[in-house]
Amino acid sequence: MPGVPSGRGCDACRKQKKKCDVAGGTCSRCKRLQIHCIGSGKQRYKFVHTKEYSLDCARQAPAADAITLPLRDNSLSTTIIKPIPTNRHTQRIAAFIDKLNPLRGVKYNLAWSYGDYLLDVPARLGSNEALDAAADALITASDRLSAGYAGQSYQFLAKYTEAVRVLRLCLNDQWTARTSETLCAVMLLTICQIFVPGRKDRLASHSEGAAQIYRYRGRQKGRDDFERKLICTLRGPVLFEALFNENINLTAEEWDELIGAKPDSASLEGQMMSFLARAPTLMRRGGFVLGRESRMQEASPSIEHEAHVLHQDFLPVLAGFRERFHAIETPNGSGNADAKLMIELRNCHYLRTYGLGLFVGIVLNYIISMSGGGSSRTSEVSQCYGDEIVVLARAASRYRPLGAGALSVCLAAVSSTSNSAETKAAAEELLFEYDRDFRDVCTYS
Repeated sequence: MPGVPSGRGCDACRKQKKKCDVAGGTCSRCKRLQIHCIGSGKQRYKFVHTKEYSLDCARQAPAADAITLPLRDNSLSTTIIKPIPTNRHTQRIAAFIDKLNPLRGVKYNLAWSYGDYLLDVPARLGSNEALDAAADALITASDRLSAGYAGQSYQFLAKYTEAVRVLRLCLNDQWTARTSETLCAVMLLTICQIFVPGRKDRLASHSEGAAQIYRYRGRQKGRDDFERKLICTLRGPVLFEALFNENINLTAEEWDELIGAKPDSASLEGQMMSFLARAPTLMRRGGFVLGRESRMQEASPSIEHEAHVLHQDFLPVLAGFRERFHAIETPNGSGNADAKLMIELRNCHYLRTYGLGLFVGIVLNYIISMSGGGSSRTSEVSQCYGDEIVVLARAASRYRPLGAGALSVCLAAVSSTSNSAETKAAAEELLFEYDRDFRDVCTYS
């Protein structure tokens, strides 16, 4: 199976049988047509495989993983060989697919915890250097997590650092920076950053960069299914971090566009995101963020009124989350494994979304208090929300580390806003335990 060089032109020029100037990065034709330039300057090989068949082989087709080998006496022998990855690219794809295997369960399945856009990533690997490097870092972190922290953590740190370096190079190219693959690389690094030790701000991540890329891309028409799922997943990390990070400062229109990227306004989750999307704008108007000891110079009745109305309108949504959570099914000892797995996944989802719903209630009451409209009733309601989150976080421990990761942001909100020393201490203790699940990944051995 000899390899024959087949040129270094980009995919678009090769498809149209046009001469490619191989400018490196983006060729002049792709730049003129404003299309993605993939593969420019990369050496390709086409493989020539000469098949030989004997009469016996023709009668019975060999299996997909079988090859025909010539013997010394010129006869043919069909030998079964287990397929193995032949290069770094196929190894990366195989390793990434393994992290999405449903058999890994709720605790370690990446797609169930961080978005189903990950299911489309393997098909995109090899088309963007930043995406490849970010995938390598995530694979290493996931392997170490599921293996009980075996191996050297410097391997993950080295790959994470390399992924950040490659991403910076990709962002220097205006066309590469706009691609969905580059945005996906940022999303993967956002997941990887959970595993990075020694960060002073555990709530800050690459979501700020993702928000900037989203704004830089502008409104792009004709998004494919992968890009739509990617944008839908992006809204969660960006929105939650915006409550703690004042540098994420999208306009109200941009928030509406981002949250409206997913047609699920009729679902409880979609309604929750729509209510929460109003919070960052109100907090910017008031000049405060979660997690800081700050208070407005003067009371703002308009902000207080808007937050109060939002909270009252949100109560039916929160009641829906609560009712759904208390109606969850407990798997029994009988039944097949697939049914048990689906029950466990559904229970985990209902628990997480109820916790996030309580988080939204805390945020809206926090805005009411900070804008000068706080009352004893507001404090009592927030205290009840906080106590419920602590109970949920304890119950969610069986889904740790990945399945219960969303409860971290809820515990951080309780720790930042609770007036009860007991509740605050319980939230901080649980938050430390949740963080330790990931920090131990980078403990040097």
